[in-house]
Amino acid sequence: MTDTLKAKMLELLKQNRKREYLDLCKHNYIQAVSIIQKLFPELYVDRDPFDSLYDKAMENKKQGNTEGEIQILETAIASLSAMPYCYERLSVLYSKANNHKKAYAVCMQWFDSDFWNMPNSLTTSLKLLDRLEKLKKKNMDRASHYTSRHGYVSTLSGFLYEPIISLLLVGSTHKNRLHPNILMCGY
Repeated sequence: MTDTLKAKMLELLKQNRKREYLDLCKHNYIQAVSIIQKLFPELYVDRDPFDSLYDKAMENKKQGNTEGEIQILETAIASLSAMPYCYERLSVLYSKANNHKKAYAVCMQWFDSDFWNMPNSLTTSLKLLDRLEKLKKKNMDRASHYTSRHGYVSTLSGFLYEPIISLLLVGSTHKNRLHPNILMCGY
């Protein structure tokens, strides 16, 4: 069973099938932790000196100091914190401020790290994956609405893939053309 599980986990990681991987780990938690600890022991080294930043962020949250909390969380993430809460909380704060581009980028940073595939982080990783998918859908809906409303290319399927964070579809004077300012984010 363990060898089969290990092979399936590696296959899902290689194919970048995040949700399936996380669900598999969730349903086989103890074995999944053991497998990942053996495959990637470097992930389990206590190398997050930013645990104190987490405490400071929580303190700022309790005090209602959102700006201070954002600064601390940004510092932790810029320093590649392994604490998924930092990513989740910052993406929530950005979303509340209607800065969906930054919220999306924070989620992507988590999934660009190696820490998301640790079964120990799977609950928060699933939350971040849900948020990432909602932000992507919201962005696609906005782009689709904007394009159909303003006479640009209305069929965006096949064009918007994960690497595209947002489309700036403004200012073009030619019908059925995308504005050249396309912001891309990705792997």
